[in-house]
Amino acid sequence: MRIGLGSYAYPWNIQRGMTADGFLDEAIKHQVDVVQVCDNLCPAEIEWDSFGKRAADHAIQVEVGQIGGRDEAVQIARLAGKVGSPIARFVIGQALATQSVSEVADDLREAAKIAADNGVRLALENHDFFKSHQLAEIVQAIGHGCGVTLDTANSLSNLEGTECIVHHLGAHALCLHAKDVAVEREFHMYGFRVFGVPAGTGSVDFAYLRDNLPNIQSVILEQWCPPVGNHPPLDQEKQTVAQSLRHLRSVWAEL
Repeated sequence: MRIGLGSYAYPWNIQRGMTADGFLDEAIKHQVDVVQVCDNLCPAEIEWDSFGKRAADHAIQVEVGQIGGRDEAVQIARLAGKVGSPIARFVIGQALATQSVSEVADDLREAAKIAADNGVRLALENHDFFKSHQLAEIVQAIGHGCGVTLDTANSLSNLEGTECIVHHLGAHALCLHAKDVAVEREFHMYGFRVFGVPAGTGSVDFAYLRDNLPNIQSVILEQWCPPVGNHPPLDQEKQTVAQSLRHLRSVWAEL
């Protein structure tokens, strides 16, 4: 299994100025197998030829991702073909949020075909706007080898846990976004707080995911590192990566 880092492993640092090259520095330091460059790094600001060569020099596969509507999906499908990414991870954005399952499928079919023509598979990520069974219907309606990037935490916004998303999306999953979280009751007991923790220390059962996602090609670490007081957790975000990667590698080493 290819274990890697996504640009959303460093969302706070990227928000505060970490570049694509700085992200790749981190990936090289941690000796990962793959980097997934997503929408928090602007594709137009990346020199892809030099980025890809430097990654290849360290035996790192490049994957790419984006968010949005029809145009953005087409753009990321083409970019995936250009940089040799096996998948084009895509989040259905606000522009398509009010559309029906069939309308979304119609809007994204061109991107899936472009991806397939370039040896790439469009991989839609579970997120806020559609429940997992709806996303499965979208994937099936699109065709052209379209699959799923399965995120361990995003569907909590729809009150869907691990077993639910695996039930509906597991057969379509090409990539796993490994994001661990903990859930605690508020001190007043009237509600819950969900926050990110290092992989292996929270509520996500990664062994269950390993055993029930037979078709995934990569496991990509992402993080929801909570702020420290009123300050962005820049150091903490970097410090937890090694611990999280160590856990993910140990889980998938048991295959």
